[in-house]
Amino acid sequence: MVFPGKRSTGCHVCRKRKIKCDGAKPECQHCISRGMQCPGYPDPLTFREYRMTRAAVRDRRQSKMTTVGQEKEQPDLDAAPTDAQPQRALSEPPPSPTISSPKPRTGPALSLEWQAICYFTHHHVLKVHKSPCRGFLAFFPELYKEKGDDSCLKHAVLSVASLSLFNVSRIGQLYVNSRRHYGSAIKSLYNALKSNETAVTDEVFAASLFLNVFADLSGETSDGLNPHIPGTHSLLQLRDKSQLNTKYGRELFGWAITQVQTQAIANNEFRYATLPECIRKMYKPDNIYRAGIIMDMVAQQCHSISEMRATLSNPETPYPSPSSLPSPLPSTAPTYTITCGIIHRLLIQAHCLIDEIDIWHEAVPNHWKVQYHDVLTNDTTGVKRDQWTTCFLATILSTQIIFYTQLIDFCDLLTEKEIAFDHAHCFEGPVDLFHGLEARIHLLLRMICSTVSFSLGKLHEDGKFQASSNSKLVNGYVLRLPMRIVVGSRFASGGQVALCHGALDYVRDRDGEWINSRGVSLYE
Repeated sequence: MVFPGKRSTGCHVCRKRKIKCDGAKPECQHCISRGMQCPGYPDPLTFREYRMTRAAVRDRRQSKMTTVGQEKEQPDLDAAPTDAQPQRALSEPPPSPTISSPKPRTGPALSLEWQAICYFTHHHVLKVHKSPCRGFLAFFPELYKEKGDDSCLKHAVLSVASLSLFNVSRIGQLYVNSRRHYGSAIKSLYNALKSNETAVTDEVFAASLFLNVFADLSGETSDGLNPHIPGTHSLLQLRDKSQLNTKYGRELFGWAITQVQTQAIANNEFRYATLPECIRKMYKPDNIYRAGIIMDMVAQQCHSISEMRATLSNPETPYPSPSSLPSPLPSTAPTYTITCGIIHRLLIQAHCLIDEIDIWHEAVPNHWKVQYHDVLTNDTTGVKRDQWTTCFLATILSTQIIFYTQLIDFCDLLTEKEIAFDHAHCFEGPVDLFHGLEARIHLLLRMICSTVSFSLGKLHEDGKFQASSNSKLVNGYVLRLPMRIVVGSRFASGGQVALCHGALDYVRDRDGEWINSRGVSLYE
């Protein structure tokens, strides 16, 4: 019996599995993360038998044989003359050292934080070649490797990663970690915003977007606007051309389209979907920036329509309808003329926006267009889709549904109020400006539902939703708002509503209770 010296401080399970243990007491984090009971730690003063390995026994025998040989040669060496000893030492080769094969190294057990980051990267980072911004958060691994030391970005990422893993594992420590990192991220972001130089950096803007994701995954904003969107919108307004031309500037902007603009428009908070002047007036913007500019125009147009609808719906609005105008006109006639002029100008702007939308659809790359080849041509042969491009396009198409729906309701209100557009007040009426808006909406609904069927799953004949084998968490997260817009649209068919309802329920059961399956109201 010998005392083995310093032994491993790991628990019995970690020692048996030959992995590094953090030594936390009473239970180590490795056992907690796997939902098993930690058996505890061995007594460090316990004596145990020392069993030599085969390699150690072989080395010991060789050392003994070498020692015996040296003892036998020692008398001859002593009897030899002194001047011959150096020559003998040079003529004999040095004894070769015993080489033992290295033992396989066992990697240390990942902490909960690294497990959460690995889980988030695997399920929420989607890399697709020849897709918008190379995929969803395709830049995240490289950004976190370069900027991970920034406290603001680090805590924001860890809060989202821990919460994402908690939603499926229900490990209480993960929820505690997510809330702790969330508070630290907000504090770090507050300190970063004190300086204009740090406020416009990529890591601060990315941290703000990650906080948006945290609020979404926590389920606290299922019925309203994400509380971090106003702050993220303000940071976006601070970014100029120098920030847009950074290594991650374009991809961060593409993320902001799906994270900020879409949600702001869906919640009728149109002011938070606007873009800074440097982007609006960008010379020859690419497809990503052009998509954001189109959504900016949609937000401004919807905001103007919403305000005018509120004005016309107010019974105290000081203007008469043309059917009640006596001759000569009363004192409210100038107000009526001004109102008609504003409405006419608003409808002209809507007509121009529709033209811009059509131009954008024609100008997108071919590998974007083929995503909906089967919907546009009813030809399902040779359709090549990817998991990200369809989701990115669905977010943009959903905002166009909101715009067309609000425009239809606005024209119906004009008809109800009997507002005429004669030559005394303006030149054209709404009937001459808009045709086929409902057909546009039906096509967009089909395109979004086609994306849901490809990315998440389909409905069986019995009406049950069957999930797709290649769906990822990111697909359900990005498509949550487009699906809710389909559910809330009065133009959607029963099958389309059932498909999106089933997909939303599937995402909620798979990813946690954070998602809301109710439809989005398309106008105030």
